Amino acid sequence: MEATDAKDDNKRKRDINSTGSISEVEKSPLAEITPDAKSTKLRQTKKAKQIDQDPIIYKDNAKELSEMRSQIKDLKSTVSNLTSKTDRLSKKTEEQLKEATQFDENRIRNMLKSMIDDMKVDVMASLGKQIEVLEGQLFEKQTENDSMRSKIHTLETKLSNQADENERLARQVERYDAERRKAENDLEQYSRSNNIIVGGLTEKPNTTEHGLPFETAPDTAKVVVDSFNHLLALDLSPEEIDIAHRLKRGKVGEKDIIIKFTSRLTKNEIMSKRKMLRNAGVFLRDDLTPLNNQVFMSVKKKMPDEVKSVWWQNGGIFYRDRMDRKVRVTWEDYDHWLDLPWPTSQRNY
Repeated sequence: MEATDAKDDNKRKRDINSTGSISEVEKSPLAEITPDAKSTKLRQTKKAKQIDQDPIIYKDNAKELSEMRSQIKDLKSTVSNLTSKTDRLSKKTEEQLKEATQFDENRIRNMLKSMIDDMKVDVMASLGKQIEVLEGQLFEKQTENDSMRSKIHTLETKLSNQADENERLARQVERYDAERRKAENDLEQYSRSNNIIVGGLTEKPNTTEHGLPFETAPDTAKVVVDSFNHLLALDLSPEEIDIAHRLKRGKVGEKDIIIKFTSRLTKNEIMSKRKMLRNAGVFLRDDLTPLNNQVFMSVKKKMPDEVKSVWWQNGGIFYRDRMDRKVRVTWEDYDHWLDLPWPTSQRNY
């Protein structure tokens, strides 16, 4: 009996060794997945006691435990395979998605590029046509501008020539006008060649018109003849005087007399003796045209520091300067003397 018990004990130890020790159970994969290690250890202690009490039950349990370990191992392997497959699938799916995304981006980029290229072609074609039209219009305008520029240049040349011609004509007209005015002035002065203006002869008394002293032309001529014959010891007859009358300007009763002689010789003879008449208070001067008289008075009054004396002789104005030089005033000098300012103390004659 004891031998049988010893044999059973040895067999139970072998079974236990075949299934592993308690420490091995704790370190088994089942222990790793058991949520409560303490309760597991209690169950193992309880099972160890049961094994001591019931070897048959233990064998069954050990078998079940071995099957469970095998199943757990298979599950772990399956889970690991599934995890590996899932990772590979996920990675592949990600790569495929990435490829698909990249493919879509490339396709979209290509589509956009194709659309843009088509638009560029259309725009460039349209712009090319418009540019061609504009270039044609620009060329036409340029041609028109060149033609207009040529015409303008021609017109400017003609205008410049016309301006020069106008200026030449203006100078010519001015010269002709000056010559005309000179001719008119000379002609008018020539018509006054036989005239003398006498100042200082009083009017005849007892001759009135409307209660004022008044002389007729014959009376004035008689006054002149009588005065000249008396003062100059001449034998002048009234027939040598064409006309004589008082001027409108002047002091009443002493207005100047203008005399027109029938002979210039008689007039020159009287003028040659004007110094004798001046000593008697009678003054003679030539009958000048308004223009000649204005120039004469300008020479006499406007430059007293340079002009010593002024006189009219042989149809021209002469003056003697402070250097005692005799100078004739020519027609070209008229404007110069007329443009000079009048002295403030002298009136404009």
